[in-house]
Amino acid sequence: MTTPLLVDEVSDAIDAAADTLFAAQRPDGVFDHGVPAPASTLGTVGAVGALHFGDPEGSADLIAQGASWLARTQGEDGGWSMVPGQASETGPTALATVLHLVAPRTAADRVRAGREWTRRHGGLEAIPNPEVVAWCRQFFAYAGWLDARDMRRFPIELALLPGLHRRLFDVGTPIVSASALAEARHRPPAGFRRLPARWAGPRALSVVRQVYQHQGATGSWFEDAWVTGLIATELARAEVGRDMMEGAVRWLRVRENTDEQGVPEGSWSTGPPIRPRPCMPRAVWSPRATATNPGWSR
Repeated sequence: MTTPLLVDEVSDAIDAAADTLFAAQRPDGVFDHGVPAPASTLGTVGAVGALHFGDPEGSADLIAQGASWLARTQGEDGGWSMVPGQASETGPTALATVLHLVAPRTAADRVRAGREWTRRHGGLEAIPNPEVVAWCRQFFAYAGWLDARDMRRFPIELALLPGLHRRLFDVGTPIVSASALAEARHRPPAGFRRLPARWAGPRALSVVRQVYQHQGATGSWFEDAWVTGLIATELARAEVGRDMMEGAVRWLRVRENTDEQGVPEGSWSTGPPIRPRPCMPRAVWSPRATATNPGWSR
């Protein structure tokens, strides 16, 4: 039996919860998680990679600042952690090889130390999460350390089956779609896959754009520098969606972290982890979990 006192307590709890929720709403209507995200290796790698591929000349200042931050936050053991000051981890260390792309001469010793740290800790094979391995291998391919022909393919044809596409990749659908577009440009499908891939290209780009527009066309996806960087990088490599890529560059420019005096420090942040359902077969790359919940292995 419900008593008047219990009803009042429940009503007060609901009111307090509603006040807390609406206090976190920003002027643009978004409900923020309310706690500033720390600067991260992941967010910085995503941002620097996107700026390198999408706007190397116009964003040379941001790229240099990002490279400097990554150099400063390398651990004494040669590795990198998700957040500076913690123990080195395989995933962030492997991804920090973006320094090889943006500062091949000045960061050569740091890159060498990072690769040696990775080797001592079992290499990419020591990472239990296949999605994490997939993105590390992708960055190794960017650096020229892996042959793109040895990489598993992103199945662009799945864009022709939107329901299945969404169920398989969940919130990672725009990331997979952008990556499939880049792969189709650099490794065009042959044989019976050629025609379906050609039909699927516009569908895949439409998926990326739908999410972009649904989130306000602010220049980001999920307001996350890592996710935004991944998508913008692949759009730049695919040479499609120029307006979205340019929007991402603008967003990354204004979202660079600053110190207490407001001076840009060369880092970017990642948002809170999202945990979508795991349903991607291992036979195909699935960046979904990597993009939103890194789960790095030491």
